Amino acid sequence: MKKSFRYDYNNKLFLISLVVSVAFLAVSFVVHFEPIAFGVTLGCSVLGFLNTFFIIKRQGISLNKKRLRITIVDEALVRNLKVSNIKYATYKQIEKENKGNAYGFFHEFFHPSTYMSDCKYVYNHGKVYNICFHMTDGSTIESYFGWMYREKSLEKVEAVEAKLEKFIDEVNCFAKNQEKAINMPGK
Repeated sequence: MKKSFRYDYNNKLFLISLVVSVAFLAVSFVVHFEPIAFGVTLGCSVLGFLNTFFIIKRQGISLNKKRLRITIVDEALVRNLKVSNIKYATYKQIEKENKGNAYGFFHEFFHPSTYMSDCKYVYNHGKVYNICFHMTDGSTIESYFGWMYREKSLEKVEAVEAKLEKFIDEVNCFAKNQEKAINMPGK
C-alpha cells in the first residue's frame, strides 16, 4: 500500500506544463512541412511532456508500506529511505518576509527554483516548509516544500497543512510500528 504527499497539491503546474506541451505538439503538426520548425517544436513538446510526467508529477514524498521505504522526490532528485532507519518525521515552517505581488511578478514568479529549492519571499497567504526525517544514526534528511509560496487562499493553505500533518503522523506511526517489530524479542 502506498501513501503520498504530492507537492503540486492542486495540479496547477502539472496542468500548465501539460497545456504548453500539447500546444507545442499542435504547432509541430501545423508546421510539419518545414523540417527545422517541425523538429524544434516537436522536440519542445517531447521535453515538455517529460518535464510534466517525470519531474512535476512525481514531486513529493511517498510511503510504500509494502517495501518499507519512503521515497522523496524534490529538485529533480530521488532519495529512498528505509523506514527502519527513521526515528520520526517533522515539518517546520520557514519564516519568510511577505512581499507584494508586483515584486514577485518581476522577480520570482517565473523561476522554478522558487518552489523547488528556495524562495526569497512569500506572497499573499503563502508558506514554505522543511520536511525533516530524523534518522536513527542522528542525521536529518530535509525536503523543501515551497509550492505554497504564493497561495492566495488561506483555506487552501490550512487544508494543505492538515494533509501534511496527517501524512507526517502516518509516517511516524508506521516508523514506530516498524521499530517495535524490529525490537520484539524472538526476532
